Amino acid sequence: LRSAADRPVRLRYVNSGTQRQSGGRTGTYGGFLLEWTDGRAFAIDVGMTESGMQEFGDTLSSAMGAEAVATHGSVGAQLGARARRIEGVAFTHLHYDHTDGMSELCAVHGGTIPVFQTADQATRDNFGTSPGRNDLVRSGCARLERLEGGPLLAIPGFPGLAAWAVGGHTPGSTAFAASIGDTLWIFSGDVTNSIGNLLDDVPKPWVYSTLLIPEAPRRLAELRPWFAARHREPNTQVLVSHDLDAIRAAGVDLLAVPREGMEP
Repeated sequence: LRSAADRPVRLRYVNSGTQRQSGGRTGTYGGFLLEWTDGRAFAIDVGMTESGMQEFGDTLSSAMGAEAVATHGSVGAQLGARARRIEGVAFTHLHYDHTDGMSELCAVHGGTIPVFQTADQATRDNFGTSPGRNDLVRSGCARLERLEGGPLLAIPGFPGLAAWAVGGHTPGSTAFAASIGDTLWIFSGDVTNSIGNLLDDVPKPWVYSTLLIPEAPRRLAELRPWFAARHREPNTQVLVSHDLDAIRAAGVDLLAVPREGMEP
């Protein structure tokens, strides 16, 4: 990835909603946007619509004691006309909070967007990922494309970016890595919900992993130290999907939403 001739040159974060968790951490729900020199872009996860974010946040408040959610609009709504630059999308996994925004992205994009998946993500589901798969099918623009080979899977048309199947959180959970400048960025999805728990090898609460979001604890116990070791390597940053404080601390810029009347 570091030696690719045409690597991405910019990484930004699109935040569709924030919510203060009971432990004091600021949770976020959105997606990452990679950009190349010719202007084409690639989205990893697309967050939620405003109504989906509100409903999801209300559920977390009731079930986990989180504070009221603040909604910021879907990835598509924030991108507006800039959504036409997106030429590829992929998902760390197919839970609703990562896929719900696909319909609004399609609405402003106006074309077909290839959605790249590992074999596991393309074929393996549980009750938690089936709604997310339906989001893609109903979106109106997603063209599902299965990545072949491995274990490290190049993404056609996007040099400097790769995926690999990791499992653990869902059967189709996928990690990504992108080389930008001197930094290798690794997107770990929901292996943990905070970088602190990743580095300290802290599992999610039993109620969460067993009842709310059934996971594979043994597999997650293998993944946490592996990702933590990568994070400690020089010029490498692991990004946890829902840890806004850590995303900001890593130096990832938040997408600026253009004011009305501004050029996209």
